[in-house]
Amino acid sequence: MVVAIGLFIWLGIMAYHFHHKSLLFIGIDLIWIIIAGVVVVRWTEPLSQLLSLWVPYPNITLESSLTLYQGSALRGIPDVFIRSCASLLMMGGLWLLRAFVYQWLRPLEQKDHSQKIVGALFGIAVGWGVVATLLSWLSLINMTAIQQLFTTQPLLGWIVTHTPIISTHLLPIWFGGMVPFL
Repeated sequence: MVVAIGLFIWLGIMAYHFHHKSLLFIGIDLIWIIIAGVVVVRWTEPLSQLLSLWVPYPNITLESSLTLYQGSALRGIPDVFIRSCASLLMMGGLWLLRAFVYQWLRPLEQKDHSQKIVGALFGIAVGWGVVATLLSWLSLINMTAIQQLFTTQPLLGWIVTHTPIISTHLLPIWFGGMVPFL
């Protein structure tokens, strides 16, 4: 129940934040999402090979348990975790570039009250995507406290497994082409 309330508050904050944006900046955000998707598809594997030397991941043992992933998916979890870190690193870098573009285009912004609904709806979609991406990343961490959250809060697992773009496109990139859900 607390997780659902927290998610509802987060989506409300994102709707409020985005309802102030003009269509120019909503367009920039949409272009950023598309570019981030292309960059993640193209560069996740090369960057993950570079990051494999620096990103630690605890060993998976027979006693290890990841709530959302079972069987053959557990063998490659350290590589999946490194690919997920590479994806998140690229998304963060592109987000910083987007912030610089915002600053350059700030004088061109024209706000109109009719754009508030579009901005709020886009904010809710972006907020859901951020939550789903971060929960997908957390689901790969082999810590009892985190995995216990996925066991006791079924909403978290549902978000990871049922968010359209995250579960059908991002997770297969992380898992090397397969969707490893139960």
